[in-house]
Amino acid sequence: MDDEQEVVSQALLRAISSGDQAAFASLYDNYSSQLYSMAYRMLNSSEAAAEVVQDTFLSVWKDAGRYDAGLGKVFTWMVMILRRKAINRLRHDTRRLPAGLDSGECAAGEGGSATRPDEALQDRERSELIGSMVNGLPIEQKRALELAFYEGFTHQEIADRLQEPLGTVKSRIRLAIGSLRRQMEGGPS
Repeated sequence: MDDEQEVVSQALLRAISSGDQAAFASLYDNYSSQLYSMAYRMLNSSEAAAEVVQDTFLSVWKDAGRYDAGLGKVFTWMVMILRRKAINRLRHDTRRLPAGLDSGECAAGEGGSATRPDEALQDRERSELIGSMVNGLPIEQKRALELAFYEGFTHQEIADRLQEPLGTVKSRIRLAIGSLRRQMEGGPS
């Protein structure tokens, strides 16, 4: 089924590159919740995660014709777009923080919680689910994935830090993403 889904996703991207809005809606429906979960885990904010996912899909709409199947799967391509946007968001938000405050304090502000209680509960549950899935990965994959997605290191920086070949790091991240995607879709990891 994974191969079938990839074929469908690639066909959707080809249609999107021709301006097909229905294809775009289908691709969004297929992947938005998975991408949101990743963005939320990186940003720890439902508002920021939603904005990054929106920006990611805007890039997908604009750049669908630039996708190269030889370089990876559609989901992986979208995850890389999301990762870049989330890291940019983190860097931008960090520069805007007043001295002595962390992002959690700024999100809540003086009025209390930044989200409704039901949204906060859903966000926390989603975060816990993703956290448990990440914790279930083999340690080498988990370490590489966390450095890439949560710490914002490039693949080369991870390879240098872990003193491992670049290809090994890339493979571990790719395997981890595939495992997480299968788990999110309800299949075997």
